[in-house]
Amino acid sequence: MPPLVVDLDQTLIRTDILWESVVQLWRRPIIGVRALAALLVGGKAEFKTILAEHIRIEPELLPYREDVLDFVKDQRQAGRKVILATATHRSIAQPIADYLGVFDEVIATQDHVNLSGRLKQARLEAAFGKHGFDYIGDHSRDLPVFSSARQAILVSPSPALRRKAAAIANVVREFSEKRHIWKTASRALRVHQWAKNALLAVPLLAAHRIFDAAAWTGVLTAFVCLSLVASATYLLNDLVDLRSDRLHPKKRFRPLASGLLTIQAGMSLA
Repeated sequence: MPPLVVDLDQTLIRTDILWESVVQLWRRPIIGVRALAALLVGGKAEFKTILAEHIRIEPELLPYREDVLDFVKDQRQAGRKVILATATHRSIAQPIADYLGVFDEVIATQDHVNLSGRLKQARLEAAFGKHGFDYIGDHSRDLPVFSSARQAILVSPSPALRRKAAAIANVVREFSEKRHIWKTASRALRVHQWAKNALLAVPLLAAHRIFDAAAWTGVLTAFVCLSLVASATYLLNDLVDLRSDRLHPKKRFRPLASGLLTIQAGMSLA
């Protein structure tokens, strides 16, 4: 049976190691400047190298896709060779593989080569031959790899990715999760906390200006602005406190800590 090759970011885990690293840079601005300089001068591989040297990723705290992980475990128990192939730097990917204990080999970014897209495709074809492996991935940048795989397995694909992959690859399986986007975003924004901001109307009532339309316009404007600022603060706090939230028995289920809401989405919402 051909080896099973598994992607890491948003496939085996619900987060992206690069963005996890970027969040940590907020507490280490000097390293952030160095990493940005490396990105501008040497490209993404150099950027990831700087991050890998200074950023700590704890495998035991990452939000794993249990359905994908269980499938990988079953395949390995059946005697199949399983490889973790990722654009994440090897110094980070290898400890994750060691922690999980289900991978026979790790192929990752190193030696100034960002192992993504066609570079990953070429590396896997050189190692296993065209159509000599099966591949599990989640992103449009995986399309070249899907086209070279014997069988393609998609993880939470967008409709566009599903359509494109079906046109160029032998898609045999799909892992999907029902994610209620608006409900998840509402939880992250703490919309239920907005009710407290209704206290802004108390001075209006106390001043007996309940029928003053202009005053109510000011109160409503203040209510909206204060609510949005509060939600942005909640999001930024959750991004900075990802590690501590994941260690907490209840907070680890928050949208950002659990990976139900991506770090990119959290930043955009903030």
